[in-house]
Amino acid sequence: MKGSNYRYTLYEEQKSDHTPRMQDPNKLLKSINILVVDDMEAIRSMIKACLRQMGATRVIATYNGDAAWHILEKHRVDMIVCDWDMPKVTGIELLQKVRSKDTTRHIPFLMLTASIDKKRVLKAVELGVNDYLSKPFQPKELEYRVLKLLRKVNLNPIIPEKSDTQRADNQEQSTDSGAADK
Repeated sequence: MKGSNYRYTLYEEQKSDHTPRMQDPNKLLKSINILVVDDMEAIRSMIKACLRQMGATRVIATYNGDAAWHILEKHRVDMIVCDWDMPKVTGIELLQKVRSKDTTRHIPFLMLTASIDKKRVLKAVELGVNDYLSKPFQPKELEYRVLKLLRKVNLNPIIPEKSDTQRADNQEQSTDSGAADK
């Protein structure tokens, strides 16, 4: 049986006092893969445009939780921005699945919803959502939440990533089903 291969991203240290220094979130955005999941094309496009304006260059977008899970199985994803209410597999169902798997539970998850029901927010928090944003929202609000998540995650000194071998294996197995748009 083969063991798992992992690479780790370590935090940078300041030369003077060896305290952790956070990498510039805008630079970090250029190197991470962000998965956007929303059943409405206009919302997906707006989120993608906002993320790209912030400096993100690796944005994958798809229309529901089922399609998102297929992407998560085949590609490294560093952050998920996901709508709650979608057909087939909802955002909350995707969150549950993401948090249940060792290979995905570390991924920061930002939930979007038009609902203002506090019970829903509480349920998402109980299931492990990292942050929550109510629709409609302004691009600056999305930017604030994404950067906040990056800061929070980046302060963790060790973040597991799939090895290059695992990524290559996953890319060889992947097929383009048309489920996602880039």
